[in-house]
Amino acid sequence: MDITADLHHHCYRSASTFLLAIYRSSIHGGVCIYLNELIHFAILDDLTDKTDGLEVLWITIRPHRLPRGISNIIIGLVHHPPTANNSVMLDYLTSCLSDIESKHPNTGIILLGDPNQLNDSWLKSNFDLKQIIHFPTRGGNTLDKILTNLKTYYNPPIKRPAFGLSDLRQVKLKYSQSNDLNLLKLNTPFYSEI
Repeated sequence: MDITADLHHHCYRSASTFLLAIYRSSIHGGVCIYLNELIHFAILDDLTDKTDGLEVLWITIRPHRLPRGISNIIIGLVHHPPTANNSVMLDYLTSCLSDIESKHPNTGIILLGDPNQLNDSWLKSNFDLKQIIHFPTRGGNTLDKILTNLKTYYNPPIKRPAFGLSDLRQVKLKYSQSNDLNLLKLNTPFYSEI
């Protein structure tokens, strides 16, 4: 696994859980994914932005069981600051999702994070992604999004209180037990800064 210089790993252990934090730092704080040690993952370095300083982290995970026809799940964590260039981010995400479709067929996609004012309608319509958060995540606004092609395998997201001093609500996404599958559980707090 080739990890670029601005990607870092930290391990955290509690009495019952071991978490791996993968984060990419940037001028605006960066993005971070916490994973349970039991989930097999790889950083998708070939999708990492190397020139524009975009705050995006791509990983692929392979839970023990997946829906029939799904080979793995690729997670893209995005923070798009309000002052960032929208067309650069949309071009980058379009290119990444096109690469994912061609290089990783039968992949579940979860694109999540804080895109701020980024218009994601192009991504949703061209890559069959559904926005599954339908409640405010900060004040009266839905700043954080989860776009996925796996909507039918998850229960509706649960609104959770903000964590610590953050003013952004947490979002809990859990697999649907009606599918009787041991899919990935995402308990995802979104923050503008690390």
